[in-house]
Amino acid sequence: MPTKLKYPNPLPKTEPEVFIIESLSIEDEIRGRFGGKALRDNLRIAGQRPGYIYVRDTKEFEDAIELYRHSSYRFLHISAHGSLSGLATTLEVISNQEFAQICKSKLRNRRVFFSSCEVGSGMLGVLLHGQNKGIHSVVAPLDKILFGVSSAFWTALYIRAITINPFGMNGNTLKPILEKLCDLFEVRLNWSHYSPTSDKWYQEQLG
Repeated sequence: MPTKLKYPNPLPKTEPEVFIIESLSIEDEIRGRFGGKALRDNLRIAGQRPGYIYVRDTKEFEDAIELYRHSSYRFLHISAHGSLSGLATTLEVISNQEFAQICKSKLRNRRVFFSSCEVGSGMLGVLLHGQNKGIHSVVAPLDKILFGVSSAFWTALYIRAITINPFGMNGNTLKPILEKLCDLFEVRLNWSHYSPTSDKWYQEQLG
């Protein structure tokens, strides 16, 4: 059995780049509706160096998360169908609890963004925080969101945030951008985030 690579110790300094993990339905694959791949291409045009991996089941998703943990990418973007109770890969469903367990201790100093319908209506943000001391924030839609709207929303978010601060994004920068984009695209989000001032984890509805 192969020996797993050890995580870098100490944790390497992260870069303000986006690591995209995508998994869609068979129908989406046939029709070529790859929102995560489109986001990757848009970010490349904007001068970024996004990572992109497509997965079709839970094992491949676990491997992708493991690769992300070994990378120096700061922003994890999940493009998949979702619901209040979890995420769907092409062939399997991952519950919120299972997802949080897969990501356990892998999201320190990172921000997570979900392009997944209704995921923000569940407890995923809280669960991820519980399994990841030092995670900065989780952003996820509260409702269903159209492919075209989703693609435009996330492209605008990353480009605007990194344009304002090429070295990354903090809560004071991120929240106003999210609020403006929620108004523009008529989207509601759950923004779960850590406050170093109060040493507490907060959940807010935006939009």
